[in-house]
Amino acid sequence: MLTNTLDGPVPEHLMGEAWPAVQPGADPVLLGHAKLEPSDPVAVRTAQTFTLTYTVGRYGLDDTGAIRVAFRAMTDFGRLQVDDPAAPGYVSAQTSGKARIDLDYAGFGVASRLAREGRNVIGTDRIQPREDGGFPSADAELTDVHKLHAICGGDIAAIVHCGAVSGPMLGRDNPRQVIETNVAGTANLLEIARQRGVRLIF
Repeated sequence: MLTNTLDGPVPEHLMGEAWPAVQPGADPVLLGHAKLEPSDPVAVRTAQTFTLTYTVGRYGLDDTGAIRVAFRAMTDFGRLQVDDPAAPGYVSAQTSGKARIDLDYAGFGVASRLAREGRNVIGTDRIQPREDGGFPSADAELTDVHKLHAICGGDIAAIVHCGAVSGPMLGRDNPRQVIETNVAGTANLLEIARQRGVRLIF
């Protein structure tokens, strides 16, 4: 019978890289694994249903842990949603254990959820969203300090920061913009939160 002989931090050779792409761990028994079904090729621009099954490894997930599913930015599918099973983009999740499951989608999805809970939300993005999430939104770059200050000029309780250049291929031709948006943009929001005396949730 095989036993887990590792004690202490997980060795580096068993952990995947976080940048530029997450690599699977060397031992799925310890670190878990995922399976996507069906795995057959599908025709483009057709509606399909997929099941992603994640099996937790022996190391498990922390109490506040999460599973992050990432998609290529250059796609033609619509936004994912959890409210209407009959509508496109519906996503559901279940567990064989007793863990509580929350489905969240960065940016638009988080803002929509907060708005549905009755909170006053102002969304920002580099481009106007293609659909109404139940909250007002404004065009704003994270590097535009003056515009960010104007948006946060009212009575705000917190800043939820989900904005970033999310993948290397999006900034391959302009790596400086990636740094300015992800690093300097986050610093801008931190400073606004400090000045306003509110939390920055990141």
